[in-house]
Amino acid sequence: MPIRQRGKAWQVDVRLADGSRFRKTFPTKEHAEEAEKAMTPNPQQRAIARFAVRASRSKSADTARSVKPSSDDAGNSNRNKLPTPTSRSSLAILPKRKR
Repeated sequence: MPIRQRGKAWQVDVRLADGSRFRKTFPTKEHAEEAEKAMTPNPQQRAIARFAVRASRSKSADTARSVKPSSDDAGNSNRNKLPTPTSRSSLAILPKRKR
């Protein structure tokens, strides 16, 4: 129930069209009912807000960040592709580098 008594005051708890919550305490039940009526969205407002949220989520991210670097890049040599040791015991597994 969106209106409830909290001590001598009345609390309104309404879910707005954008999905956020409006919660406020009023001194009388009449004030609380007026606020609830004013803040409660109708079904058309809810549908418009849902559509806007879904449209904003469906936009694709920047594709420039997801592109893999070229294998012809000078920074990608075989020396850089060796696995990185995670402990002292894994050092024995790695081949020794020629200098």
